[in-house]
Amino acid sequence: MPERDTDNALCDEAQAVFDHRFFEARDAGLTRVEARKFAESTTHVGLLRQLVRDRCPAITIARILN
Repeated sequence: MPERDTDNALCDEAQAVFDHRFFEARDAGLTRVEARKFAESTTHVGLLRQLVRDRCPAITIARILN
């Protein structure tokens, strides 16, 4: 039984990370598809944040991240 609790916690954490990355990408102006691709990728979220700080247009951010 403890294994299931651990598995559920890992699934919950993975979903929380995905959601955070997805909504951060959406806030940056990416489309739902682009945001999903970013959220599923291993691209460091710091790159997204830097591009937003540098005021890159969403289309440029999408090209760089995907």
